[in-house]
Parts: sequence; C-alpha cells; structure tokens
Amino acid sequence: MSISTAAAMVATGASTAAERGSGFGDFFRHHGWLSPGIRLFRRIGLPAKVAWISVAFVLPLAVMLVLLANV
Repeated sequence: MSISTAAAMVATGASTAAERGSGFGDFFRHHGWLSPGIRLFRRIGLPAKVAWISVAFVLPLAVMLVLLANV
C-alpha cells in the first residue's frame, strides 16, 4: 500500500481487515506461535501461573528420575 493510499484511507476512515485487527492471522501477529499460551496466562491468576510453571519444571525432572531409576 502506498503512502497516498494509506493517507486517503485514514482521511476517509476506511481500513483493511488487517488494520482492523480482524481475521485469523491477527491472533498470531505479535507473539507468533506462543499467542495461545500468552492469552491463557493473561486470563489466569497468579496461583494458577505458579502451578503451570512448577509443573513445567517438575515434570521433566520426574521423567528423568524415572528413566535413571530404570537403568
């Protein structure tokens, strides 16, 4: 889009779907593939965030301990 076209759209109040923020692609615009997790963490409270992060650290450690115990 050229500058003159953009200026005309602003002057008339017109906008494209991407500029309005509608559409599937806008969901991933700023955070990429992490957008679902970021939106989830914005909605949940601090205790739930602490629980998710704790599970993310403890689960791999537990798997490694089980694998180490089986050797």
